[in-house]
This record gives sequence, structure tokens and C-alpha cells, in this order.
Amino acid sequence: KQKLSIIVGSLVLAIALVLFIVLKNTNVKSDAERKLAEAKILYGEGQTLLQGGKFQEGMNKLDQAIQIYPAFKNAYLFRGETYQKRGDTYQVQQDYWHAIAEYDRLIQMTPQEAVAYYKKGECYFSLKEWDKAIQCLTLAIQFDANYIAAYEKRGNTYKQRFQEKLDNADFKK
Repeated sequence: KQKLSIIVGSLVLAIALVLFIVLKNTNVKSDAERKLAEAKILYGEGQTLLQGGKFQEGMNKLDQAIQIYPAFKNAYLFRGETYQKRGDTYQVQQDYWHAIAEYDRLIQMTPQEAVAYYKKGECYFSLKEWDKAIQCLTLAIQFDANYIAAYEKRGNTYKQRFQEKLDNADFKK
């Protein structure tokens, strides 16, 4: 009888332990779901603010969404797209240094993003910073060997750099 009561007691303890683990895992799931729902709300608020031209507030909301739910890829992607769009806007306005800063932010997030290096190289080209342009364009090609525009721009950059050196040599004579 004593052995039976030990066995029953052990079974009850084992069942209680299994129930505890199952309930704990259920709470973890619901906690993760709650965090994802909260992150989605912040993401939506961030999109709205960014589309309304409130850059810093919108980026803060995206950062909060990522902090709450680090696996939320859409927030990372939208943040990266925003940096690229801002860089593109600055580039069109010929505000190349601000464009470069935005592309650098994009590169920090996605270090192997060929487009960011290409666009940064274009800015340096416009600033006649030939060596920096070549460096960025070479990285763009390294990350995307089929990036035809990067090859073309790098070729033009080499040509401009060579021409400038020839012109400088002529002026020294």
C-alpha cells in the first residue's frame, strides 16, 4: 500500500510538472503574440508618421517596434527603405553629404546592400571624390557581380580621375 501511494504521488507530481510546463509554454506564446501585436501597432504608427513627413518620430516608433519584437522583419525593411528614400531625395536636391549620411545608415543596417554602395558612389562621383566613388562602386560590384550600372559608373569614374590628373599635369607645364 505504501509503494502504491508513492507511485500515485509520483504520478501526480509528474502530471503537475507536465501541466506546469504546458501552461508556461502557453503563456510564453501568448506573451510573444502580445509583443508582436504591440510591435505591429508601433510599426503602423511609424509608417503613418514617416508618410506624414515626421521622420524622427516615425523612426523612433520603428525602433520601438524592433526593440519589443526583434524578429519583426517588416520594421527593419521599412526603416531601410526610408533611409534609402531620404538619401535619394537629398541626392536629387544635390545635397550629397546628407545623402551619403542616409546611405551610411542604410549600410549599417544592411552591410551587403549593393544599391546603397552604388548610390553612395554616385554622390562621391558628383562631388568629384574619385577614389571614394571607386571604393563604393567596387563594393557594390562585390556584393552584386551583375550590377551593370555600378560597372559603368566605376568606369566613368576612372575616366574622370585619369582626365583630371592629365589636366593637372598640363597646368603644371
